Amino acid sequence: MEGTGLGLAVVKQLIDIMGGKVGVKSKPGEGSTFWIELQQCRNQLDIIQEEASLNQHAVIHDQTGTVLYIEDNMPNIELVKEIMETKRKGINLVIHMQGNGVMEKVIETKPSLILLDLNLPDKHGKDILIELRENDTTKNIPVIVISADAMPNQISNLKALGAKNYLTKPIEIKSFLAAIDDIIK
Repeated sequence: MEGTGLGLAVVKQLIDIMGGKVGVKSKPGEGSTFWIELQQCRNQLDIIQEEASLNQHAVIHDQTGTVLYIEDNMPNIELVKEIMETKRKGINLVIHMQGNGVMEKVIETKPSLILLDLNLPDKHGKDILIELRENDTTKNIPVIVISADAMPNQISNLKALGAKNYLTKPIEIKSFLAAIDDIIK
């Protein structure tokens, strides 16, 4: 099926905006191969470490407490671990990688704050939030939802269910730290 070639023009514009290159290799009778080249993005962990070394004499955050992070994605876990280890050293980060067993983990760790991913392999984060809010032991523990879903109705629904805050992925480090600092003083 032949097209108008409009898609390639759109790709070219987008690649140019991102400072990249686009090209084509074509052989009559065999077809064409299109390629794009983009600059490699800086790793967020490298940025955190760089900022930490530049800010060695910056404001000291001496909060203490336990944060329970309910997340199944290892890159997200590693990022949050690195942020906490370099920026909030006094806070104990506990990881729980599934929806099942959350209530037991909360009761065991007695967190000051819960970070909650919505898309867990065995249970939706919304159901966990409802469960936390309905339990007398856990209903007052602040919960920050962290999700790639940035739809306004999703955010307002979860806040109405009792989420203290809602952060979108990819995590923006300054907003993440501000949200934690707002809860753990």
